[in-house]
Amino acid sequence: MIKRNLEQKLVKSLEQNPAVVLTGPRQAGKTTLAKMVAASFPKESIYLDLEDTEDKRKLTEPKLFLERLTDKLVIIDEAQIIPELFPLLRSMIDVDRKPARFLLLGSAAPSLERQSNQSLAGRVAYHNLSPLLLSELDVSYMNKLWLQGGFPLSVLAEDEDFSIQWRKNFIRLYLGYDLRLMGYDLRLEPTVLEEILELMAHYQGQTLNVNSISSAIKLSRPSVTKYLNILKQTFMIRMLRPYSTNLKTQIVKSPKFYIRDTGILHNLLKINNFDSLLSSKTLGASWESFCLEQIIAQIDDSFSPYYLRTSNKQEVDLVLKSGVKKPPIIVEFKYSKSPKLEKGFYAIKEMLKPQKCYVVYPGKESYPISKDIEILSIKDIGKICNMSPNLN
Repeated sequence: MIKRNLEQKLVKSLEQNPAVVLTGPRQAGKTTLAKMVAASFPKESIYLDLEDTEDKRKLTEPKLFLERLTDKLVIIDEAQIIPELFPLLRSMIDVDRKPARFLLLGSAAPSLERQSNQSLAGRVAYHNLSPLLLSELDVSYMNKLWLQGGFPLSVLAEDEDFSIQWRKNFIRLYLGYDLRLMGYDLRLEPTVLEEILELMAHYQGQTLNVNSISSAIKLSRPSVTKYLNILKQTFMIRMLRPYSTNLKTQIVKSPKFYIRDTGILHNLLKINNFDSLLSSKTLGASWESFCLEQIIAQIDDSFSPYYLRTSNKQEVDLVLKSGVKKPPIIVEFKYSKSPKLEKGFYAIKEMLKPQKCYVVYPGKESYPISKDIEILSIKDIGKICNMSPNLN
């Protein structure tokens, strides 16, 4: 049985707060996790899906409906669909401020967080659910998780062809239907949005150049920026910011971009099996993004993730910073059984003077190569920032 890492945190937040918001991409398992929490939670619950016509109709007069449920945990899925609901939830909480009143789920983080921040400030806790992580599966799933991505219906599929077709359908529905359902004003045909995604997949892990994308697909720069923001807000892509605090050298200031789920990435690139992945020119960037998501999904909120590249092409893949005075942690990702570090890594190490350096690779053993640099097996990735326990 899969044990989601977030389950205990959600229970604790519900015990301490009147409302909890859980965001994450569609099909990542938010509803399943919420129902798992509800099944073990001591308080009786009721579930409403605002994409279901019947459930949405129940909230035609939301005050009349919800006033009867003050002793229940009310789970509202895709809560951002009815923005006018949030001021009502605030007033109900203020009348009876007890924990575990509402669990709100959503697939568009900014809109849901903006609505809840405006109306539920001081009354709500936030959590984000990623697709399945290696720490939530047996380590034997590593190659399958990397190839097919973390969406449960993809990675847990027994048939590889089903996984491929599921991801193809997911992309089509996400671009052609889901984004509009979430309230986004899209003027483009879904095929153009897919063209943007495919273009980004071919340049996975590179610095963002909006002008190049605009030129390639013959779309204005403001339009490209708008649609990239939508893809970011709905968890399809990640923009990793450059690290620049108190550095005396010139750095690249554009963010790096990634298709967040490697299964979606590989589907866009027509990489359908592990042999094709190993021979792909995207291999290094795919491994980097796979490891990156494993870490960012699990680090403590006190850490902020960045990358660093200087103007003379010295680079580290990931800089984790916590606090102003505390030295950062730096991480490199190498798909090699005997990873080697370049001169640029050591130059940046000397520049940042990090508390610890890790090189994440696919081998089975972790071992130090100096007092502050460790070659780290992917199965031990939880050691970074003392995240989840190491995998067996």
